[in-house]
Amino acid sequence: MPGRHREADENILETAKRELKEETGAVKYEIKPICAYSVTGKTRVNDTGEESFGMLCFAEITEFAKELHSEMEKVILMDELPENWTYPLIQPKLIEKYMQIEKHLTVR
Repeated sequence: MPGRHREADENILETAKRELKEETGAVKYEIKPICAYSVTGKTRVNDTGEESFGMLCFAEITEFAKELHSEMEKVILMDELPENWTYPLIQPKLIEKYMQIEKHLTVR
């Protein structure tokens, strides 16, 4: 799950596209916003503990860059979700939210 912070004067969807490319090497993809979310409390990227906001997006990647760049050690395609998340209190909840929304859209 790529993600970081929005640069000054960058809209949130452009942030998502930039981070997707930087952190996965994706060069061809379709990306769509799923939902906005917020987190309250101190984290390693938010030392104030104030509420911060993010946007959950889904990307269907069809092509990756041929070579890795500085932010990536390796790319692994998995059939199962990982057990060791960077942010274990929020990332599994975001996956769960995506699954709920996708299931609701599929049922229609």
